[in-house]
Amino acid sequence: MILLAYALLPALMLLVYGGLLSTYIHMAYAPDRKIETGASHTGMAALAVYAAWMALITIDQRQLPIANGGQMAAFLGFLIWADQTYVQIRIRQRMLTLLPIAAVAGLILVAIVSGVRPQVMPKVALGPWMAFHVTLSLAGVAMLLGSGVYGAGYLILHKQMKQRQFGHVFSRLPSMEEINRLRSMAVYLGWMLITASLASSAIWMALNRTPQGIIRSHLAEMTFLWLVVSALAILEKRRLLSQRKLAMTTVGFATVAFILIIWTMIAMYTRAAS
Repeated sequence: MILLAYALLPALMLLVYGGLLSTYIHMAYAPDRKIETGASHTGMAALAVYAAWMALITIDQRQLPIANGGQMAAFLGFLIWADQTYVQIRIRQRMLTLLPIAAVAGLILVAIVSGVRPQVMPKVALGPWMAFHVTLSLAGVAMLLGSGVYGAGYLILHKQMKQRQFGHVFSRLPSMEEINRLRSMAVYLGWMLITASLASSAIWMALNRTPQGIIRSHLAEMTFLWLVVSALAILEKRRLLSQRKLAMTTVGFATVAFILIIWTMIAMYTRAAS
């Protein structure tokens, strides 16, 4: 099981998502309904295998896959693809699927390069509070990355309409109404998850015997992440910007949120190990 969880399955998942990415890139230039349907079904099957991979790691180490940077990258990739698959069942994402596939493939590659199996299980990764906090954080970031994908989709669609280009790119995107609805939903859910994560972080760190420097630094980073997400949620709720500017802002904020969560987790593990 150790070989399967830490070596064979990571390589298999990278191969699968690399193949899916190549398929969707090909379909961007040569649309094919049958190939697209097959790729969509393959993506759903890949999620089941991905879930089995995460479950095997959890069973082996009796802890969610958050023990090191490699595991967290793989876990974030799983949450991104779970979110994408859920939306795909409701609304066909078509060309927008390219972005989450590329993100997942990149995160799996990072996991393989960083090493999925930890040499030593750090104390900072142990316990239900930490698992709960990290899961909420990564799930929130997955939602925010989804909002960035929908924001990018709106910008592409808006450009196509403005230039009156109604070719295969235009036809392979969801409608503006669907994109805006999905973006709003992803932003609100992301804000809720990050808010719950910040609260759990404060509670966990108050109860955990961790050096105060780590506590203050981590809370400061998480608070800044929450402020970024809150600003995005307010803009989305109040409609203070035009749809185009709101889409551009969502893409930028989603990128910032992704960088912040990766930086926060890397810094936390680095400080805990020192």
